[in-house]
Amino acid sequence: MKAIEPKLLYEKLLAFYGPQSWWPGEGFEIAIGAILTQNVSWKNAKKAIDNLKDSNLLSIQAINKAKINLIAPQTLSTSPIWGRKSFQGVTSISGNSG
Repeated sequence: MKAIEPKLLYEKLLAFYGPQSWWPGEGFEIAIGAILTQNVSWKNAKKAIDNLKDSNLLSIQAINKAKINLIAPQTLSTSPIWGRKSFQGVTSISGNSG
């Protein structure tokens, strides 16, 4: 079987199946949700995303400056993947800032 580049595969699947819209949110919110659900339940990830929205912190730049207690419910605060260090040096995802 011939190897296919991931981007080309994505484009072919998108052309065939169309947008699926199966992950809630858009843009950076999807990326945050994907990171959080690697370590916590969707229920807790959603709480953290809602906290970010409520505090106007749903951007890479804001997260890099934020205090952890503004972001995460208690169940997330001990997660090693979550926190400002997770996003240090990152200024954009998929070419879109914040």
